[in-house]
Amino acid sequence: MNKNVLFVNLRPQKVEKVAPLLTAKRMGINVIFLAGVNPQVDSHLITDIIVADTYDQEEVLKKVKEFNKRNTTVIVIFMFL
Repeated sequence: MNKNVLFVNLRPQKVEKVAPLLTAKRMGINVIFLAGVNPQVDSHLITDIIVADTYDQEEVLKKVKEFNKRNTTVIVIFMFL
């Protein structure tokens, strides 16, 4: 079974942005990233990207449900700005 974690947005500072992604990778967890735009981090840190307007709750839920149908269960982590 694949382990996935879904990060919703990331912190603006590079060190704050990359640290949780590196930790997840070291733990063998696939990193799924949800944001309004591409996060501009090294592609080896992110397994998949879901692009959605994070201020539009209905769109976010729709996209995550679509993703979840194709993948295993996802744990969600919100990164507040």
